[in-house]
Amino acid sequence: MSNYDLIASFYSSLATFVYGPSFYKIQADAILGSKAKSILVVGGGDLRFLENGAFKAIKITALDKSKKLSALASKRISKLRLEVEVILDDFSSFNVNRKFDLVVFPFFLDQFTLDENMRHITMASGLLSTKGKILIIDFKKPQTTFQKLYLKLLILGFKLITNLKISTLPTFNFYGFIKQERVEVENFWYSISTIVLTPQQSEWSELS
Repeated sequence: MSNYDLIASFYSSLATFVYGPSFYKIQADAILGSKAKSILVVGGGDLRFLENGAFKAIKITALDKSKKLSALASKRISKLRLEVEVILDDFSSFNVNRKFDLVVFPFFLDQFTLDENMRHITMASGLLSTKGKILIIDFKKPQTTFQKLYLKLLILGFKLITNLKISTLPTFNFYGFIKQERVEVENFWYSISTIVLTPQQSEWSELS
């Protein structure tokens, strides 16, 4: 996994500059739209999206591996007077005796290989309550020449400053889930979508 400590202090400003103010509003709207009461946010960084909605009635647990982003998240929570539990940990080794109505991956899975993300989704499925769902907010595979060029430049930049390992976005074929996808942003440079996964059975695998 990449290391975001080096850019923690200006990551939110950079994301807003590159993707516009809708970057965090999309996350807030998708999470609030789920109507979930207990939520696990994996890789939410400094939790800037909390400034874009009414989260006071929701129990949120935020998990992130970056010490600096987690510290910034704690400061933001205190400022907003929200009751959010911030946990400094790697999701691959995360262990908790709780269930959640919603497990959210906001721009998190795009850092990993398909095999790694298969494990992430399997882990998330095991953390869901009876009617729980998984929410993925991320970039769509580029379709145009300009989108492909933009993605290459973006990945190269993150490779240089965060030690990102991947070279392209992973492709998913979900099995054992009902998948609902909605395109939230589609422009000249990139597309962002939200994917809601509702488990149909206890396991899933890649379709050939």
